[in-house]
Amino acid sequence: MLLLEHISTPAGKKLTGDDQWWCELIYTFVRCESMGMAKRQDDAANKGTSGEKKFDKHDKKPERREKARSVKGIVRLGNIDIDGGLPVMRAIWQVKGIGPTLASVLGDIICQTLGIDPKMQLGDLTEVQIEQIIEILSNPAKYGVPAYFLNRQRERDSGEAHHLIGNDLVFATHQDIEYEKESFTWKGFRHAYGQKVRGQHTRTTGRKGMAVGVLRKGLIKPVEAPAGAPGAPVAPGAAGAAAPKGPTVKAGASLAAGAKPEAKKDAKPAQK
Repeated sequence: MLLLEHISTPAGKKLTGDDQWWCELIYTFVRCESMGMAKRQDDAANKGTSGEKKFDKHDKKPERREKARSVKGIVRLGNIDIDGGLPVMRAIWQVKGIGPTLASVLGDIICQTLGIDPKMQLGDLTEVQIEQIIEILSNPAKYGVPAYFLNRQRERDSGEAHHLIGNDLVFATHQDIEYEKESFTWKGFRHAYGQKVRGQHTRTTGRKGMAVGVLRKGLIKPVEAPAGAPGAPVAPGAAGAAAPKGPTVKAGASLAAGAKPEAKKDAKPAQK
């Protein structure tokens, strides 16, 4: 503002009112432009001969950029693709055959074995570390996991306990079902008929096929019995041709001894 006090008009008068306001605006604009030019000159001076920008050693932006470039978006683990942005303990939970309880146990073992942070992202690990994780997931008993955490206890062939993950678990489960069918066990019959195996109720659940509902009487068409079948309706005009019930007597033949003639239903009783 000291500069404006020395600015005067050609007539030697100081600026007042609108003229002073315009001079302040021009002065601010010129000052900002000069500051921007000085900053651009400093940036150009920091550039090296190869055109790369030189950063201060206290600036952490280059380190962050390099870290972001090294993170893998998709990691192959247990024959499935897992998001590389998930933490290690959360990522191993996505593998088929690893539940939440076993994932927490294996997560602690992985962090202690590899010496990594539990919150570390899966995409930050190297290929060697990922191979070690797959080895731990495939053989948890080798790293001190109790047998009751494993999904294949007392194997039918070997009698030992081990753990399967991924496609190996799917194949083993299919083989067990086929073995039950071939052995003609009750579980095998239930699997063969597509019913529930473990004793669940099936009255209201597990229904398959067409939906079961209530039909109105008007929509139900009665089924007619074929002609000649018992209960079939008699055709009109065939009532007189029907054979009379009771014993038949030929014309001119006498009744057997002791036989009484049938009384007519329409006949009136005899009057005394």
